[in-house]
Amino acid sequence: MDGLAARHGLTSQAVPHRVSRREDIQLLRAFAVLVVLFYHADLGLFGQGFLGVDVFFVVSGFLMTGLILAEIDRGCFSFPRFLARRAARLLPASLATLTATVLAAPFLLSPSAADEFRAALFGTLTFTANIVFWLQTDYFAASADTRPLLHTWSLSLEEQFYFLLPAVLLVVPKNFRGAAMAVGIVLSGLCCALLMTGALPLPVSDKTMQSAAFFLLPTRAWELLIGGLAALHVHRHGALALPRGVAPLAFAVLVGVCAMAPSGAHPGPTAAAVALATALICAGHDSLARKGALTRVGDWSYSIYLIHWPLLAYANAAFLGEAPLWLRVVLSVLTIPLAALQYHYVETPFRTLWRSDGVRLAAGFAAASLFCAVLGLTILPRATSEGAISGPNDGLSAHCDQRGSEAEILATCMSAPEPRVALLGDSFAMQWADALAKADLGGVLQITKSACAPAPGLAPVKQGAPLRGPRACAAFMADAVHTIAKFPSIQWVVVAGSWSKLVAHEGEVIRDGELSPVDRADLMERLERLVRDLRDAGKQVVLMAPPPSSGLDVHACNERRRAGVLTFAGGDCAIAHAAAKIRGASVDRFLVAAAERTKTPLLHPANALCEQTTCRTANGPVLIYADRAHLTRQGAAFVAEHMGLRARLEALSPPKSP
Repeated sequence: MDGLAARHGLTSQAVPHRVSRREDIQLLRAFAVLVVLFYHADLGLFGQGFLGVDVFFVVSGFLMTGLILAEIDRGCFSFPRFLARRAARLLPASLATLTATVLAAPFLLSPSAADEFRAALFGTLTFTANIVFWLQTDYFAASADTRPLLHTWSLSLEEQFYFLLPAVLLVVPKNFRGAAMAVGIVLSGLCCALLMTGALPLPVSDKTMQSAAFFLLPTRAWELLIGGLAALHVHRHGALALPRGVAPLAFAVLVGVCAMAPSGAHPGPTAAAVALATALICAGHDSLARKGALTRVGDWSYSIYLIHWPLLAYANAAFLGEAPLWLRVVLSVLTIPLAALQYHYVETPFRTLWRSDGVRLAAGFAAASLFCAVLGLTILPRATSEGAISGPNDGLSAHCDQRGSEAEILATCMSAPEPRVALLGDSFAMQWADALAKADLGGVLQITKSACAPAPGLAPVKQGAPLRGPRACAAFMADAVHTIAKFPSIQWVVVAGSWSKLVAHEGEVIRDGELSPVDRADLMERLERLVRDLRDAGKQVVLMAPPPSSGLDVHACNERRRAGVLTFAGGDCAIAHAAAKIRGASVDRFLVAAAERTKTPLLHPANALCEQTTCRTANGPVLIYADRAHLTRQGAAFVAEHMGLRARLEALSPPKSP
């Protein structure tokens, strides 16, 4: 019994088991964190570098299961002590990085981004960041690139697993642990697959289901449990006697899969391949690597993971999208020495403190967490300026972004009992609802669905994504036209959408419920039919073009410059008229042709926003744009007034019913 154990009255049986160092696992950690780093920095080296997180999940499941099983068998497992060790291992570096990230936030985050940051900070400190981000964002969306705490979702998920794993291993009889883990893998994997494919009949969008499958423990536990099952086998029977060359081949699979271009939604088959290859290496003999530079990077991997993303996210935020390549390279290289310093001076000193005074250690961590939370609440700016809310508005109500395949007439989506204007389309239609409701035209009926262009029976298909969403979209728009045609008080129908996903789409589409090749002539015919059907029902149709956009997040640009935070792009935050014309050329040609063929008025928001060289994005204190292309409520009202929307509609006499 060593001196430390003796001083604290621990018997030899109560001294926790020390797991011997595995150089092959350190190599796996190094590989995992480097491919994540290269992917996040967008260096073009690993198209599926995000799979490094899946490697971490399997390794964590393997190590934690092995540690717990060893202590259970030796009769010295203690759940409080297990949590204290996890806290001593993970919290010092996490809190140090969090504190630095919070201190930098007032100089680098806009007020609305700071509001999201506070929620993410709370989630990180309470190990619920994965749930917070599930509710906030899509991990693969462009807007996610500027969220400095996004990477903490995986750490929260692992912590949740650490809370549950000991209970399972203690409660399940020894002879049934393998079966319990296998059942857990099957159930978790099945749940993940059902959500990813949209096979569950839930009243939410495919995007919401896929986001849940990505962020939440029940749908990612299968990866940790695969590692746990490998650890159980090693614990019972010893390491797998793999034939020579199998471990290098498994590692080659990891490299090859991570180097592939993204294919389909994640997690999917590639995640399963990575999980199995990682588990095979973990379960085998330690013969894949020897101590060296790469395994040293494995030692620093936790700090590398913590530090790299805030640096890149803040740089992306300051450059209103993606930072220049040279800066991303510099920050990626800088991450390594910073992580090494944090490993030696923050991580390492705290690793064994749980043995000497666990109560004081817990109190210290609680105080540090509270300090970090209070800091985030007090020094970060708040969104108070008019029109400074990010994201497109939903129109009359959030419920007006309909989810199903049938168009509903909702009371919350009517501004009057007998509305005279119907609004049909996607989020580019939603943004006009409030302006139309206030235009004194007799009320508006909003029938809209996000990411669903007003093309009845037609919807684009994203490679690897479930078909439930496109099928629902195609059916919804067909039903919406029929619903509006039967609504007796409707006089005008404003049809609006981005159209880009259909006009510029390559590949396949859903056409009347079936998968078919792209056919732009068919798209034009469907829009003609929409206009004809509504006219036959006595309605007058107006087409609304999308607002001009250059791809720059002009909302973030305006808000950041007004808040005085560091911004290195965007100039005066106006949109270059020439760039907007180039970006929207294909959609504009399509809409002009459709308007001519159907003899339908086409309204251009650009006429109210653009002069010879630039298009305005703000009007005094009012921010016109809510993101790159959508309008705020105030912005839509400004555009509607300056393009004479009310007068344009009133000038149109509805056709007489046949």
